Amino acid sequence: MECVAELLEKAIDYFIKHSYGDHYLGLFSESDLRKIEERYDGLHEKLIKPIIIPRLRTKLKDPLIPSLLGELIPLSRAVKPVHETYKFYQEGLVDESDLELLFKEKGLRFIAPDIKLGERSVRELTLEKLNNIELIRKKIKEGKVVDFLAKLYTSIVELYSSMQRPLPTIYTIDENYNIVLAHETYFKTLPRDVIELTSKYPEAGRLLRSMYRFIHPELEEKVGRDVLRLFGVKETNFDRFYKDVVSPKLTDQQPPSREEALYLTALLRKREELCNKRDNNIWVLTKNGFLERSHKVWLPVEDILLEKLGLPVLDLDSYVSIDGDRERWLRWFESCVDIVKLYSPDVKFAHIAVDLIGSILRRLKESNEEEIREVIPLLKHVINTLKTKGEIIKNSYLILFPYGLGIELSKLIDEEVNAKKLYLYTLILRYAWEADKQAFNEQLCVKSDRRYRGLKVLTTSGIMYSTNIFFPQEYKPSVNWSEWKGKLKDEGFEIGPFLSNAYLELDPEVDKWREFFKCFGVIDDDLSVIEESIRNEFVKNFAIAYVKRVLKKNGFQVYDIPREGCDLRVVKDKEYCVEVKGRSILSDVELTETETAKALDEGDQYILAVVANIPINPVIYILRNPVVTTLKAHRGTFKIPRDVIASKGEKLYEG
Repeated sequence: MECVAELLEKAIDYFIKHSYGDHYLGLFSESDLRKIEERYDGLHEKLIKPIIIPRLRTKLKDPLIPSLLGELIPLSRAVKPVHETYKFYQEGLVDESDLELLFKEKGLRFIAPDIKLGERSVRELTLEKLNNIELIRKKIKEGKVVDFLAKLYTSIVELYSSMQRPLPTIYTIDENYNIVLAHETYFKTLPRDVIELTSKYPEAGRLLRSMYRFIHPELEEKVGRDVLRLFGVKETNFDRFYKDVVSPKLTDQQPPSREEALYLTALLRKREELCNKRDNNIWVLTKNGFLERSHKVWLPVEDILLEKLGLPVLDLDSYVSIDGDRERWLRWFESCVDIVKLYSPDVKFAHIAVDLIGSILRRLKESNEEEIREVIPLLKHVINTLKTKGEIIKNSYLILFPYGLGIELSKLIDEEVNAKKLYLYTLILRYAWEADKQAFNEQLCVKSDRRYRGLKVLTTSGIMYSTNIFFPQEYKPSVNWSEWKGKLKDEGFEIGPFLSNAYLELDPEVDKWREFFKCFGVIDDDLSVIEESIRNEFVKNFAIAYVKRVLKKNGFQVYDIPREGCDLRVVKDKEYCVEVKGRSILSDVELTETETAKALDEGDQYILAVVANIPINPVIYILRNPVVTTLKAHRGTFKIPRDVIASKGEKLYEG
């Protein structure tokens, strides 16, 4: 058997050396070796399996095969081009030096595409492999890139069309030999008007080239536009130039330079039929030398009045200097740009005031405390002046100014962390509220059916949101919360935090401040502005603290050790279990199943204390053994009606 094995090894060497190297592997597949093992069941156990098969497998572990250049190479070093890529090799567009780059291994060699390998697999060079940035970069250096890419594109189209598959995303080169995705490039041919404009304004031409990647002209000529369009290469026209280049530059968050603004606007005006006033809130030049958004800038009508009020006015002269056509520029700005215009003295005054406030508000963030204090009288003066305008108030001021100002100021206050700025902003907001309380009450104020966190305010505990904040006595609230805080503090019930008095130091008009802050949820006597879960807990805890205080004053010893089914244990001659219920107004009370069971178990030692009229003038109604009292002697939940509480409850007062 050793001789047989040796003979087989020599046969393999013979096949390799005598022109059978491209198909001999088909004679020695692994499946064939397994069949030999299975067929010679007796013989193979002693001779074939231990001797012949192992030596054949060792011999064929990495068999030698001929490369395209006629060298014998290990199969592990072979790369087989598919039919389509073999043509690249034949035309000299790829060679073996490219294989290391594509497969990241050294010493690789091409083998014939029709070589018979049997069941063995080998690396394949496909068209998809050739769509490689590093390979394209190498072809650029070799001067073959145009021919290489042209061959690649036409081969891919032919192959994928025959398989009815969508084309892949491919790389290409632009006019400067930068490698980019094909669908990010454009054809260089431009409409005549674009050529004229870029010729007249060289900066516009440079901008066009910086924003668009044009397909390499030689590649376009060799492949043709029809094929390139299949891979996403796009046509370039002025509409796209306006949409993708000019408009974004003029509407970007960062303003362009003064020179850019001029030639970009000149380009934009060339396409008047594309103008869309709604979208054209563009950067424009103003007479003060700055660039502003057009919706904040005024057309130059009665410039002196506008400039005295500190409003930005369009520098129309700079635009006219481009072509001398003043009327056309003015008409274009009026028709195609979102810009402020004046028509009549009344509308003019209203709009000027609104824009003046907007200008001041935009500067508030950058101003210090003293600068803001200087602004406040001006704001108040404008508000009071507008309020006297009658119809102007209805048409412009009431609609555009107070509520809009309130919205913006609320946002500004919400972002502010400086306490001194905060209460100054709040005073301005109060002036806006005074001018249009109806809009504020309908849209911004806290209501029981509309929950939000309210307005950021100064409190005795720092900066907080206005809901769940209480008025101190300095604001003359209907309920003296400060007094209740003192009364109930010893009973473990804390009321607060309280609104800061800093607002009164800024402006002493107590009644206006109180009404204003009530709008934003600061608590006076209406507990409905508190979120329901918080309100219920507040009323419950208030009631317990108040009952403890009153019972102590009436000679009871009170122990804050709640049991299951009642809230307090009190002693006066006898020990009682007290369940406390709190109500803003006297209303029905329902005992839970646990509380009912406790009442039945305790009998006369069980007291239901209902505290009504919280917080204005609380009254305690005492019902001893309430289950018997109401003739409902059964276990389970049940309701004690309001009239029963009022008629059978014993009123208990302080003192």
